Amino acid sequence: MQDLAHGAQGEVRIGAVTGPALELVLPAIRELRVTFPEIRISVQVDTSDKLAEGLSVRGLDFYIGRLHENIDSRLVEMQVIGPEPVALIVRRGHPLTRSAPPSLGDCLGYDWVMQPPGGMQRQTVEQYLLEHGLPLPGRILGTASLLLTLALISETNAIAPVARAVAQFYAGSQSLGGNIEILDIDSDMAVAPYSLIRRRDRDMSAAAERVFGLIGRKVALLEAACRNA
Repeated sequence: MQDLAHGAQGEVRIGAVTGPALELVLPAIRELRVTFPEIRISVQVDTSDKLAEGLSVRGLDFYIGRLHENIDSRLVEMQVIGPEPVALIVRRGHPLTRSAPPSLGDCLGYDWVMQPPGGMQRQTVEQYLLEHGLPLPGRILGTASLLLTLALISETNAIAPVARAVAQFYAGSQSLGGNIEILDIDSDMAVAPYSLIRRRDRDMSAAAERVFGLIGRKVALLEAACRNA
């Protein structure tokens, strides 16, 4: 009971869109496994509309994403973090990696793997292309599954826009698969800023408050790193 009251144990339910799940939630979990191993954490990685619904029905203690119209803004507290940069990934050895840095126009002749229609990242990419006088890709496979996206990219010449944090995680030298590469394209594509969001009208458990505070500190470190970059 004392551990519960001090937030040393208990269950914490976190939601996150994909980029922050890797940039913020994963480092927090690593730290908590050492400092507070009795805290049980479940993480839902999904789109912001699904995460907002989870917060509304008390399925999540808090989430990292965007405020959606499904949730009453008067009932939440938000800490804005920043935009979510987008990168384009391909398999290693892709034709576009064998010569000079490609342009976005060079990418449009290949299949693309993107979120289903209506997804915020897909809307961002499509709007960016149109604003820069480019047509939309002629062949698009829509899927919300990151696993399927990575599998398709690894086995075909398709291109996928993903959060830059995801691209760097899977394309790094210590990556899980080792078959993903980030296209060297000069682009400032970024999805609208995301935030750390909780309910204003509901108290969280001591454990959830502890994890929320830890992620808040990770956010501050990330912001400081961005300012000094």
